[in-house]
Amino acid sequence: GPSDGHKKARVLSAASRRRKEQPYRSVISDIFNGSILSLVQCLTCDRVSTTVETFQDLSLPIPGKEDLAKLHSAIYQNVPAKPGACGDSYAAQGWLAFIVEYIRRFVVSCTPSWFWGPVVTLEDCLAAFFAADELKGDNMYSCERCKKLRNGVKYCKVLRLPEILCIHLKRFRHEVMYSFKISS
Repeated sequence: GPSDGHKKARVLSAASRRRKEQPYRSVISDIFNGSILSLVQCLTCDRVSTTVETFQDLSLPIPGKEDLAKLHSAIYQNVPAKPGACGDSYAAQGWLAFIVEYIRRFVVSCTPSWFWGPVVTLEDCLAAFFAADELKGDNMYSCERCKKLRNGVKYCKVLRLPEILCIHLKRFRHEVMYSFKISS
């Protein structure tokens, strides 16, 4: 009857609306897609431009000695240490993990830094990725309010983490004339 045709049309239109809302949804995107809020602030007029970006992996830089010094001075000097934090982190892993980590730190601290390079943790790489980035010189920001290239600051934060987070470490540094592998 005519009512069956109307029901089918409503079902089909509802299905097409869902497809328009999520045109490229798959099992891969459900598991690996996350979103980052990217913010750029013009240092002249203080306008903040925001963009939401989808990511499937975080491509983290490995900070050098100078970058590590900046990160550690900004992060660790302002954060008070929690009492018992060291012992609590090893409690779940057991004493064997604590002893192995202690020996590793001792060997690294006794070996010259030119041999090993600076000790870089995953937290250092994440801090470098999420640190504010100055946009100046050849990398200036085109402000929509000023209608000119301006100095700016870019920073980002995660809005939604994926179910599985893939991390890519940028193991190669490219200079003007050559490239080299980062051994830290």
